[in-house]
Amino acid sequence: MYLFVWNGIFIVVTLGGLRKNLSFTVLMVLLDIAVFFIAAMFTVKASAFTLDGSTSNSLSVLLGKIGGACMFCSALAGWWAVVGLFLEAGGWPFELPQGDTTEYWAEWDQRFISRYHRKRN
Repeated sequence: MYLFVWNGIFIVVTLGGLRKNLSFTVLMVLLDIAVFFIAAMFTVKASAFTLDGSTSNSLSVLLGKIGGACMFCSALAGWWAVVGLFLEAGGWPFELPQGDTTEYWAEWDQRFISRYHRKRN
């Protein structure tokens, strides 16, 4: 249950991060998926006891591997985002592409505001 609550918190942070850049969005989406699979792994592991007392671990192992792979990819995306921000802040002559989404959201905000004002008037 604890990890499912954190999964919900990460989803809210992901929605907030959509306005920043694609690297942060990819990081958070992969983290959401990883935490979900790890929570599912522990849930399956806790309820996998059979009638004879043995456990069936094949599904929990698979869920753990999927969650671990997503966590590894999330770490790579986080590395990319942090190094890109360090290069940008340090004034280096090159930068890593981050996939800036602020221009898209600015256009979306203008369309939303214009629709809102049309409905009010």
